Amino acid sequence: MAFTTALYYPWIDVRDESWLKNALLYWENIRTIVPESIDAPYTTRTAKEAYEAELLQPLYVESRMQVIDELTDDVLKYLESPEGAEVLMARDIRGCFKSLPGCIQPLRPPRDRYDRIRVYGF
Repeated sequence: MAFTTALYYPWIDVRDESWLKNALLYWENIRTIVPESIDAPYTTRTAKEAYEAELLQPLYVESRMQVIDELTDDVLKYLESPEGAEVLMARDIRGCFKSLPGCIQPLRPPRDRYDRIRVYGF
């Protein structure tokens, strides 16, 4: 089975036109994750033309999607595991994000499994 679609992540808009042109030589199409509230996610000429040719396609998401709820449960299970805790508390990760308020370093211990997301800033 050949992989024909690439996911461009973590940004919505592909601003590097050279990258987009080169990527389209290798992939049949490229998808970006776009909140449903954004009507026109692409700004560059190349991105707009690729979108019109259906080579660059938005993957519209909304917070009420069932798959998001299912993913939330999986992420919370992972964060509660020893492996997830190790990732969250790793010194090298914590050091990389010290300048971002509320990220990785908790302000207080989480009260419940959903509070963990609010505390860590995810």
